[in-house]
Amino acid sequence: MYVIGVDGGGTKTLALAADYKGAVLARSEIPGSNPNFVGKQASFQALRTVLQEIRQSMEDAEPSHVALCVPGLKRYENEVIEALGLTPERVSFSADVTSTFYGALGKETGIVALAGTGSFVIGTNELGETARAGGWGPVIGDEGSGHRIAVHALRAVGRHYDGIGPATLLTDKILAFYSTATPQELKSAVNLNNISKLTYLVREAADEGDTAAQIIISEAAQQLAQMASVVITRLGMNTAASELALTGGLARIGERFTGPFGKRLTELCPEIRQVEPLLSPAGGALLLAFRACGIPWSDELLAALKQTI
Repeated sequence: MYVIGVDGGGTKTLALAADYKGAVLARSEIPGSNPNFVGKQASFQALRTVLQEIRQSMEDAEPSHVALCVPGLKRYENEVIEALGLTPERVSFSADVTSTFYGALGKETGIVALAGTGSFVIGTNELGETARAGGWGPVIGDEGSGHRIAVHALRAVGRHYDGIGPATLLTDKILAFYSTATPQELKSAVNLNNISKLTYLVREAADEGDTAAQIIISEAAQQLAQMASVVITRLGMNTAASELALTGGLARIGERFTGPFGKRLTELCPEIRQVEPLLSPAGGALLLAFRACGIPWSDELLAALKQTI
């Protein structure tokens, strides 16, 4: 018997299969499945693909439960169940906020700040009170996210072209990325679905000494810390007993992001204790699948997941 946890974002979809003892047995990773970024049909196809690959790895054995943690997917619940060939009692839908929180902490309380394609902060205190900030999506907000970093990088290119901003290495890198000759051509080349990977170019330019890129990354990290401080304050968790985990793709940029984030967080909430994430969001999705099957999150289960993921 095994369960499947699926973490679907704007740029990546990761599905994991694990037995009841927490040993990860199979995985499948493909591009994004968040319907807010890729559209409904592309989302369904991505999910079909990862589940098919997992089932093939498991010799077509059916999972006990599938936890789908994909933003915006629940509104298509009946269509998804039909499209994926699942039965309602064997599938659950949760926001990526939930899987990220449980994955990073492996418990019910604490603070989690995620900086990926999108961004959010969520916390739960000992009283069971929950607060969150961010998670508004690519149009309204997502401060401190990869998407916002990409937007500000494009703006830096436009401002330089218009003569109201400094020269930046981002210009040549972004023109090459879109195979365009001039910044003017970016107007027709750029859309919400094709900017998320610009984050890597911003990091590259920052590492090469580009001031504009360095400022963009630093400001994004500080904005995320600001959101975290709001949640911490609302929940009364600015104490040494409270843990915060920073997770998501931007955390893997390294010191350029984690440094400004940690410094600003310490300024705003000096007592909070920052810890390394226990599991990935996909690991959190597995925890939700275990919960649906009545399997407790024992220390042994968490240790097995951490070792095998």
